[in-house]
Amino acid sequence: MKKEELLKLVESLKLPKGEYYILGGGSLVMFGLKETTADLDLCVSDELFARLKEEYNLKEENKKECGFYPISDIIEIIPNPKEKFNAEEIDGYLVEKLSQILEFKKKRNAPKDIPYIDKIEKFIESRMQSKKNLIIVCSKNKAKNDAVKNVLKQYFEDFEIKSLETNSGVSETPIGDEEGLTGCYNRINDAINQEENGDFYIAMEGILTETTFGTFLCGWTVIYNKAEDEYLYGCSAKIRIPNEIIEKTSKSQRLSDVVAEFVGSTGDEISKIGTNGVLTHGAYTRTDEFIDSIICAISSKYKKIENK
Repeated sequence: MKKEELLKLVESLKLPKGEYYILGGGSLVMFGLKETTADLDLCVSDELFARLKEEYNLKEENKKECGFYPISDIIEIIPNPKEKFNAEEIDGYLVEKLSQILEFKKKRNAPKDIPYIDKIEKFIESRMQSKKNLIIVCSKNKAKNDAVKNVLKQYFEDFEIKSLETNSGVSETPIGDEEGLTGCYNRINDAINQEENGDFYIAMEGILTETTFGTFLCGWTVIYNKAEDEYLYGCSAKIRIPNEIIEKTSKSQRLSDVVAEFVGSTGDEISKIGTNGVLTHGAYTRTDEFIDSIICAISSKYKKIENK
């Protein structure tokens, strides 16, 4: 069945819109990633299933091992609570999200799945990079926002940045990867509570890592891709902090405040180039640090746009 035939078959069932969505091969046909499909698989709400169960005299013994109930030679249905629907709308019809199809095909990894895995991945990447994305930066810090803008213009054709003040819920100067990543997660959750319509949420934390060779400063970035419910991670290069500064730093203090006092810099200078910039004589600024970590995060999922 091509798309037109598929939709005629769907309409012939006279099912209430919003109570079902098209699965698998039918969904790929709707996305234009497949020319035809041999059958129609539908996920239906529990309420609709109760009606269809009576209408088609479905019994437990009719259920296949995979959970589907055949209602004709080419149509099968599977019930699911409506709140668990994983679908989006195309041409007025709900269809299974590509991210879910991709996950299933990767897990099954049958020979017939291999060509579609590549197709789906490229389609998802292209669609996300070409649409206008709302980017939520979980900080109003200028260095962080500059870093986001500098990197994302290489990966997305059109985007809008919205900056929010968020609470990390961790120390002013987080110690170790775990605390830094926790701070990023907390900022993302806080941002979602403030603005739920973002496409990507980007949180950054500067952290200290203690080793037997000294204490090092670096930056973590966590990017939450809302459409696919996934997190991307990136970390910057590390710079060693002089012991004299570490000895004066506590969890309740910002490292930048201690550094400013130690080197005799102004708060304005520190805010522009960060601790990194001060300690490297401007060679590796706070913006550079977060550019690195953002690139490491975003490039784990997306390729740069050509000619950017």
